[in-house]
Amino acid sequence: MLVQGASRLARVLGISTLVVGLTVVSSGTSAPELIVSLLAALGGQSDVAVSNVVGSNVGNIALVLAVAAVIFRRVCTPGWSYRKLPGWSRPPFLLLLLAPLGLKCADGAILLGGLVAYLIFLFCTARSTRTGGRTGWRSAR
Repeated sequence: MLVQGASRLARVLGISTLVVGLTVVSSGTSAPELIVSLLAALGGQSDVAVSNVVGSNVGNIALVLAVAAVIFRRVCTPGWSYRKLPGWSRPPFLLLLLAPLGLKCADGAILLGGLVAYLIFLFCTARSTRTGGRTGWRSAR
């Protein structure tokens, strides 16, 4: 149901399903991690907050994509990651740089600013290229 709704939203907005996946779907699936990390940070358990985020990313990449690749043989087209690498590789790299020093309010602002800038870039690029729904991801149908 989520996948069908996301695909429909992409068609209505005239942008690729990849953009909807990187924004709407990822925000929805990240909501539980956000709540857990906020509660952990409020409770003074910052290690749990950071570990939750890192563990979720590792799980999504190593488990979810791996299982999809095993089932469908090919989950994304060759070269996909190289075209998209700059956008999705920066936040983990920034976390590696900032976390050892202790994440502070300014660091959070930097990460949020980067997210906003990336989303603006993503939507501007998507609207200007009009990919017609092509994403580089293989359809599971």
